[in-house]
Amino acid sequence: MKKISIIIALIACILVPAQVEAKYKLDITQKPIVEQLNIGRNGKKWLKVTVYDKNVNKAIERAQMDAIAACLFYGVEENRPMGCAEILPICNDEARAFSKHKKFFENFFKVDKKGEQVCYMSFVERVHDGYPTGEDNIAIEGGKRKVRIEVLVDYNKLLKHINESNIAINLSIND
Repeated sequence: MKKISIIIALIACILVPAQVEAKYKLDITQKPIVEQLNIGRNGKKWLKVTVYDKNVNKAIERAQMDAIAACLFYGVEENRPMGCAEILPICNDEARAFSKHKKFFENFFKVDKKGEQVCYMSFVERVHDGYPTGEDNIAIEGGKRKVRIEVLVDYNKLLKHINESNIAINLSIND
C-alpha cells in the first residue's frame, strides 16, 4: 500500500506540472528563517518558520514552502535545550542541486490553479489552525508583517521521495 501511494505521488509530481503555475518562486539564494522546536513522531521535524509578507495567508503558505526548502537545501541548526540534533540538508550543495534538477524542483514547488497542493505540501503540515497571533503576527514597517508558524515536516518521507526521484542519495547529490 505504501508503494502505491509513493508511485502515485511521483506520477503527480511528473504529470501534473502542465496544469499548474508557480504560486511563489523559490529563491535558492535566500536562506529561510527556520528553527527547530522539537522532534515529532515517525521522523517528523517540528519547526518554527518566520516569513515577512504583507498578507498573512501568503506568509503562512510561504512558511510551509520555506520549511521544506530548509530541509532540502540548507538544513536546520540543532536546538540543544530541546534535545534536537542538527537536521542535515537532503541536498548538500543547494545551488548545484537546484540548477542540476531545476525542472524537478520547479514542479515540486508548484500548486494547482485552485490553490491545492501538488507535491511539496504532502510533506508538511501546520501544527495549529487559524491565524498566528501575538508575537507570531507582528506589523512592521512598510506594511509588512512578521509571521511565524509552527509546522511538522515529514523528513523521512521527504528524503525517501527525493531518493526515489534520483535527486539525492545518502545526503549527497547524484552526478
